[in-house]
Amino acid sequence: MVERRNRITESYEIQRIRSGGQSAACGPLVARIAPNQTDPPRNRYTVIAGKKVGKAHDRNRCKRLTREAARLLDPDLQQGYDVVIWLRGGVDEM
Repeated sequence: MVERRNRITESYEIQRIRSGGQSAACGPLVARIAPNQTDPPRNRYTVIAGKKVGKAHDRNRCKRLTREAARLLDPDLQQGYDVVIWLRGGVDEM
């Protein structure tokens, strides 16, 4: 899982990224990316799954899988960004 210090937890931060970040989509994932001011530079993540994804246990499983994928990919990515990942579609698409 993504380390807790690398998570975005405040709703105002999510709104900032949502309104001003750049968007990228691939299959059932949509990401909004915005630069942050962390020192030393590091990426921070949050994963959002709506009710269309499925029941609560399905949403939680999809979020756990996505966080784990972000954790594994993070060392290879350029640092210094906040990333909000929206899950759309169902468990089958993940």
